Amino acid sequence: MITYTWKNIEIQCHHTMYGESNVAFAGCGTLVATDENGVTSEKKLTTGFNTPPNSGYIASSDITKEIAVSWIESALGDLLTAEKTALENNLTVFKIIRWD
Repeated sequence: MITYTWKNIEIQCHHTMYGESNVAFAGCGTLVATDENGVTSEKKLTTGFNTPPNSGYIASSDITKEIAVSWIESALGDLLTAEKTALENNLTVFKIIRWD
């Protein structure tokens, strides 16, 4: 079984937009796939938000990791599914050898 987590999440904000301050316009993060043996594959994903990603304004100081991830995943749409499939293939089809 493959599990997915996010790390290094970042939301970029305009200082002023839509009459509000610090409005989110883009996000990025590293999607990490981990198999049952603890082997990982990861990819940094970046996306823009076409409209305010939230139905109501949320001050940047109130944006949580969970909110940021939901915005990024929503904006990625079908691309997120494709990226998860590619990461899963890295773990199940290919053998990855790494050195630090």
